[in-house]
Amino acid sequence: MAVIGAGVAGSVCAALLGRAGYRVLLIDKATFPRTKICGEGLMPAGRQLLQDLGLAERLTRAGARDFSALRFHLPNRRILELDFSDGPVSAMGCVLSRETLDHLLVRFAASQEGVELRERHRLRAARFEHDRVELKIQNGDQKEVIRARAMVAADGIQSRVRAARGIRCLSSASNRFALRRLYDNYAAGARAVDVYCLQKSEAYVAPLSGGRARITLLTDKRHLPRSKGAEHLYENLLARFPEIMDRIKAGGPHSRVETTSPVSARFSRCHGDRLILAGDAAGAVDPITGQGMTMALRDAHLAAQVLSRALKTNRLTADALRSYTASRERYFQPAYHLSQKLLTSLRYPWLSERARLALRRSAGLRNKVIALAADPNPESELSRIDQMRLVVGF
Repeated sequence: MAVIGAGVAGSVCAALLGRAGYRVLLIDKATFPRTKICGEGLMPAGRQLLQDLGLAERLTRAGARDFSALRFHLPNRRILELDFSDGPVSAMGCVLSRETLDHLLVRFAASQEGVELRERHRLRAARFEHDRVELKIQNGDQKEVIRARAMVAADGIQSRVRAARGIRCLSSASNRFALRRLYDNYAAGARAVDVYCLQKSEAYVAPLSGGRARITLLTDKRHLPRSKGAEHLYENLLARFPEIMDRIKAGGPHSRVETTSPVSARFSRCHGDRLILAGDAAGAVDPITGQGMTMALRDAHLAAQVLSRALKTNRLTADALRSYTASRERYFQPAYHLSQKLLTSLRYPWLSERARLALRRSAGLRNKVIALAADPNPESELSRIDQMRLVVGF
């Protein structure tokens, strides 16, 4: 087995396949720890998946900070809080810098018997044959050909493997743009991840340990002000959020501004002959709800399950792996719909106010929304009636 990309999805999938007794080559062009733009909030379902792997103590030692709520600061200066402790099952999420989490997971994968990690290796080409996948990889001037029974491509939202296999993009927030910076000495709220919302942009504040915070700004390229580069643009956008500016104490920024786009996408399928896509390579939800890493962990578990069965029977055709796309879509769709509906609501103050009123008036509806935010899955998806109640405010 070959896994391309050693982020959250790739590392956990490789670890699970190694635990199942398969030999796995885990390849990444970077050296860990490495920078990765991410909101860094891990929803309760994602945290539980890591704990089920036996990583609870490692998360604590790495400095994971607990949070129990998503707090949306709406354009009309009202607050919509989704407190997981108010939901049907009390749960906690956590915030951990993506560099730290990725490093933790890639070392966890490399520690599994049968898993070989190769950092600083680039995939140059992949040829899919009827009985194997032939990969051409390169480390500096050294080139090598690797043969594997199948491949997991976890190489990001702009996956070269997916593009080479001709998998269509169904929708992409190509104009959505993310910028982030790390701050020291930030006065974070108690046990909450704060999302500050304006009609044309949002600020996602992930409070890290040691009084630090990662502040990610999300906006539309069509609404970007004129600027003299990423640093100047970030400062202009951040100035629109006075509540955040008031919380930034002496010490200022700790890092340079990093940018990325697009931030979400859906694709026609997540599989092919001897191929499974995982993580953002398979599709990404908007970071407004902080569900990206939970989705990646779910992908890793599902991909490992489907591939384990397929490898045992040596049935690795696209038809045999079709169940992966179908199963993934069942939990991807509710999360995707939640993020899109939330973005629509946040752009119109009257809509966000009606949603806030509906959630305040109905404990049952509030529990459903909290359950969906904490653990995106088909069972917690909102019905058409629930969606209508949010729109009309009842």
